[in-house]
Amino acid sequence: MIHTTRLRQKVLSIAKKADLHVANQPLCPDTLVERIVKCSPDGARGAYKFKWKYLQEEALTKLPRDGVSADLRASRAVQKMLDADAVCGEINRTGFLPSTMIDLDRIVARASDWIWYVLGELPRDVLCDSGFSSGATVKYQKKEGDPYFKYKGDKGLGVTPKAHALAYSLITATPLWCSTGAWDKLKLCDGNVVFTVPKSTDIDRAACKEPCINMALQRSVGTFIRKRLKSRAGIDLNDQSINQRLAKVGSTDGSLATIDLKSASDSISRLLVYKLLPLPWVELLEDLRSPIGTFADPDTGDNRQIIWEKHSTMGNGYTFELESLLFWALSKASTECYDDFYPVLARPISETQLVSVYGDDIICHTRAAVTVIETLRCVGFTTNEKKTFTEGPFRESCGKHYYDGYDVTPFYIRKPINSLSRVVWLLNALRRWSADDDGVICDPSLEPLWLELRRSFVPSEFLGGSQLQSLTSVCSPHDARWKFGVSYPKFQIDGMPALLRYFQFNNQVMLQNHVRWYDMELLDPLPHLGADPDWHQIVQSASTPQWRVKRNTEVSGHPIPLFPMEV
Repeated sequence: MIHTTRLRQKVLSIAKKADLHVANQPLCPDTLVERIVKCSPDGARGAYKFKWKYLQEEALTKLPRDGVSADLRASRAVQKMLDADAVCGEINRTGFLPSTMIDLDRIVARASDWIWYVLGELPRDVLCDSGFSSGATVKYQKKEGDPYFKYKGDKGLGVTPKAHALAYSLITATPLWCSTGAWDKLKLCDGNVVFTVPKSTDIDRAACKEPCINMALQRSVGTFIRKRLKSRAGIDLNDQSINQRLAKVGSTDGSLATIDLKSASDSISRLLVYKLLPLPWVELLEDLRSPIGTFADPDTGDNRQIIWEKHSTMGNGYTFELESLLFWALSKASTECYDDFYPVLARPISETQLVSVYGDDIICHTRAAVTVIETLRCVGFTTNEKKTFTEGPFRESCGKHYYDGYDVTPFYIRKPINSLSRVVWLLNALRRWSADDDGVICDPSLEPLWLELRRSFVPSEFLGGSQLQSLTSVCSPHDARWKFGVSYPKFQIDGMPALLRYFQFNNQVMLQNHVRWYDMELLDPLPHLGADPDWHQIVQSASTPQWRVKRNTEVSGHPIPLFPMEV
């Protein structure tokens, strides 16, 4: 035990020194990309040549720069959200945009039929999957995002006026929650609060924090739509690989187009939801949405409020599922109407009516792509021309990029390379990017640079990792050794809020009231509870992190790609 403790302390000291070394000599992202691209062989052709050029163009596009201040990026993001809301307002007042290319009324009617087919009658148990996430809400910051704090309710449980009756019903259906005095903790609030997160070099991404109870209820609706999309439309929102495989097919033979939209979740007008969804569903979603948003004025920085013209924002618990449903139905209806308009050119239904969506990543048959894009334009959505591909050998969807059937997906340097974990990420990203399509052999032209970076910054104690996404150990064919990381202080929770938290994450029956809580896989991971768990759980506290090291015992189901000299 003493020997093991001393060895662990020694490895920990090595990790800290290596981290300090990188911090004192951070790697310049521009120089890194330049050196990587210089490794490209002179005789590169076709997809291989495109892969190197594409990495050079894309690798730094999501890295925040000193030349664009954080305040300016945030201001641009908020303004972009407000601009999209203004477009929604115009549509709500004047209706959809006219078109000479398509019969929009017919497409909207058919899309409404498809949505009815997926959703059906509003079920009585549509809110039975309600539950808290681990994210921030209007009254709880991320560090207090765990459901325990929300069940405890010290800061109140925010809810909008229209959702108050549903909040009462939710609490009533959970007697254990009632016993904590949850009713008295309900606090009416106007709506959501806008915040921003880093997105790219020039602009952040804007989203909204929802009131606590609204979010819990919204997530249940999102879960229901997700399940119905899979069972009735064949759209699996838990599996991005479907779109990725179709994008590869499209890049190979040109039969499929990939369509991407700008500010998709911010462009869902209330009129569109009213036109496409059955009335009982419209009424429910109206009750659960946040009608008012609070944001920092892009010009003055003062807090302002806006009555949302859009139906919902990114951050709403059902926005992703709702937009997927809308885009699937509109695209499906558009491809059907395309077949009717151009019967001579139409291919078999299995080809022309193929539609796959994942959020605003849309895939349809190339012949119908123009019709789909025109339909989306008329109902308020703007196509992202840089990420929409209807011809040529390139396709992109759900984070995968293909050229003539070959994977040319780049990696993005989103943060400075100024710590040991960031260097480990870079080395693993280089290995993943340089691998061939079979994931067996890495490009030998990158091996000297990879070895130089590894030997200069990462101690050999952290070799032998097997996970290409790892930030804690370097993927290599060596025997697994150690991995490093940080841990946060933890504390034990107790009382009724802790019990409620346990029930939520384990889909338990509460006093004969079956509350089937939100799927575990979509929440932050929790410690394994075991066959006979203790509901007194340990909750992580977001304060100063502590360095740690431990033996690397990870096992990969697939061998990692190797450089030629490693074979």
